[in-house]
Amino acid sequence: MNLGRPLAPLQLEREQREQLEAMASSRSLPHGLVTRVRIILLSADGLSNKDIAARLRLNQVTVGLWRRRFVKQGLTGLHEELRSGRPRSISFPTPPQWNFTGW
Repeated sequence: MNLGRPLAPLQLEREQREQLEAMASSRSLPHGLVTRVRIILLSADGLSNKDIAARLRLNQVTVGLWRRRFVKQGLTGLHEELRSGRPRSISFPTPPQWNFTGW
């Protein structure tokens, strides 16, 4: 007997799956993004959030969060959003401007 809320159905089109598989095997993408892509691929394979969390050594809540975001927003939902908070208070100085007209 399954307890809890039922999972949202996750169906991937062939092109979408190919793109996600390429991203999952990438060595140049950020690790967090690759992990989120793996969550989606395992979800599409029919694994439960609990199984995915155990396999990827994540929290079940984290798996559910990224699964829901993918269902609502698609591939763009897997990218990090801007975080709230105060903007940077330190600005980096520009290099000095040299004036060599006195020769």
